[in-house]
Amino acid sequence: MMGFYTPQVPEPLGLDLAKLAAGGSCPTQFYGETHDGCDVYVRYRGGRLAVHVATTIGQDALDGRCVLQVDIGGVYDGTISLTQFCRHFGVTVNGAIPGETDPKADRLTDFTGQTTYWEVHLDQTMDQTSRAIVSKACAVFSQAMLVQPIYDKASGFRGA
Repeated sequence: MMGFYTPQVPEPLGLDLAKLAAGGSCPTQFYGETHDGCDVYVRYRGGRLAVHVATTIGQDALDGRCVLQVDIGGVYDGTISLTQFCRHFGVTVNGAIPGETDPKADRLTDFTGQTTYWEVHLDQTMDQTSRAIVSKACAVFSQAMLVQPIYDKASGFRGA
């Protein structure tokens, strides 16, 4: 499978929350609360970002209103940091964008729309063919950064 994609960031949500906490990656999930006590749920998996907000206190956010659903990454992308999410999608927590706790969090994905990604999965091709594809790509895209995902058979994606 091969394809190009450039993240297309929508208009900022302009959403200020009382709380927002991270809950893992692949998928990335954030759980939060509005200032009036309604639940918020954010999920990023398969390149699709969705933000749901409950309309009443006690309602599950998924049963509330979907305020954003957008494809911003490749079909196997499922990681975004809390800071990246807030910065690129217009969300604040008590008036501020949370600081990044992982200095490497945004080294692989640029959600500004200024980077185009070529996603290619060569695990089903012969080694010689894979090497030829990568060699040609490096010659054409001299400033490209090649990233190989690291998988753990028991738990899935671990990093790159």
